[in-house]
Amino acid sequence: MRRGQRVALSIALVWAAALLVGAFTVPVYGGSGAEATLIGVNGASGVVVAAAPLLLAAATAFSLRLRDPHAGAGLLAWALAILSAVYSIVAILSVGIFALPVVACLIYACAVHGPRR
Repeated sequence: MRRGQRVALSIALVWAAALLVGAFTVPVYGGSGAEATLIGVNGASGVVVAAAPLLLAAATAFSLRLRDPHAGAGLLAWALAILSAVYSIVAILSVGIFALPVVACLIYACAVHGPRR
């Protein structure tokens, strides 16, 4: 893996993990207590919504890690990166807007995977 690709994947994973932690701790609804967080209001479905960017970023990083460094990113890595973009658009009213940096990093990591030009 190239340095830029490793940095992009690291940023994506850290950002997605921070997004998940924020869903448990940051009040986003009208109240000021723990019940006003995404998880406090939505329960288990909130966990799924907040964990999806992290799972997609980890799966993309894993598929790029297994891929030959002299080949392109591969269909699976690109499909996961595009799926994360679609997820961000669909979930734009909850965590989707905050997952856009993850999407950008994953697309960049897929684009630069392969031999140097």
